[in-house]
Amino acid sequence: MNEKKTMEMVDNELNSLIDYTGDRNEITREDILLILPQSTEEGIFKLIDYAVSGQKDQALLMLNHFYLEGESPFGVFSLLLRQIRMLLMVKIYNARGLSAKAVATEMKLAPFIVNKILKNGKNYPINNLWEVMVIGADLDAQMKLGEIDQNFALELFLMKIR
Repeated sequence: MNEKKTMEMVDNELNSLIDYTGDRNEITREDILLILPQSTEEGIFKLIDYAVSGQKDQALLMLNHFYLEGESPFGVFSLLLRQIRMLLMVKIYNARGLSAKAVATEMKLAPFIVNKILKNGKNYPINNLWEVMVIGADLDAQMKLGEIDQNFALELFLMKIR
């Protein structure tokens, strides 16, 4: 059973790569790194990057990859909000003059995680992050109340990120 699941996963990943490369005859290492994230956390940051930079098609492709990996829409949404919230908090502390080590202590995170968040989030203005959190909180409430479909809410969220 595990072999079948593993082969299905490989097949889904290969199909994602083929969809991404389109008419090209070869798949490059960059294509693989772009489409198939090394970890969920890295994938979430890439997903946010795509959405913020206006590459909505890439964001949706990556979202589809998460679904193929077995992630639920609500699970991906929760991870997105968590990463954005952590990024916002780190940036606020940093803007107040706290060092990465002090931020790590304050947030009870390892210093290397804070440094990674700062590096990954250097292009995100604090005001935009606040706006994204408000949009996310609204969609979260709508999903939990059953007012909006989870898949649609997540896609809408990605479309509204800027």
